[in-house]
Amino acid sequence: VRSPATVTSYSKAVKSLMAYMRGRNLSFATAPRSLLVDYFVDSRKRGLAARTVKMYYFGIERFMRWLRDQGTNLPEFIKPEMPRLGKSLVKSIDDKVLDRYIEEAKKSADPTKTILILLPYTGLRLNEACSLPRSSLRKSDTGKLGAYLQIIGKGGKERVVPLCKEAKDALRSYLIMYPSKNSWMFPSLQKPSAPITHGTIQRHVKDIGNKIGVSW
Repeated sequence: VRSPATVTSYSKAVKSLMAYMRGRNLSFATAPRSLLVDYFVDSRKRGLAARTVKMYYFGIERFMRWLRDQGTNLPEFIKPEMPRLGKSLVKSIDDKVLDRYIEEAKKSADPTKTILILLPYTGLRLNEACSLPRSSLRKSDTGKLGAYLQIIGKGGKERVVPLCKEAKDALRSYLIMYPSKNSWMFPSLQKPSAPITHGTIQRHVKDIGNKIGVSW
């Protein structure tokens, strides 16, 4: 099971490769074994970031694997060398900045407000917070609802996220105000059958950062 963002990135990768091949009148049958090497060299020249190159390669590699599973006879293309990624440090914020962030977050309407509060207190990825199923909120051994979240993350890996008092309070208040039977914790207001989009929350996070003078 892959996240919607990963599926979208893989789809972009395949479409990009197809456009590259069309521009050169190539098909998989006529393409040279250096197809992927040539494509990624061209992509880097056009400014594709190193991290995106790796994501695109994984998407294309899985697409080709699927084609082979369907019986398509593909050449054994030369595997391109992937760019090295520098280690990125996790950004942290001090208590004063957190307090100002929460103060601004509480000015938003739900479900945006609750998601904004959950992000710093749980460490959830943006996509994970937006697409939480209601069933992810689990009970403690004593039967109290809201002890922790059971998350299915990247690559279908399962993990448990304990909830601190602030996160519990935010979720409980939200559930009291919105006791919906919807399977999503935070359904989209425009399309209740789907979760709220991460782009909506991303804009709010950026706006709050601008207000409190922080670049996330």
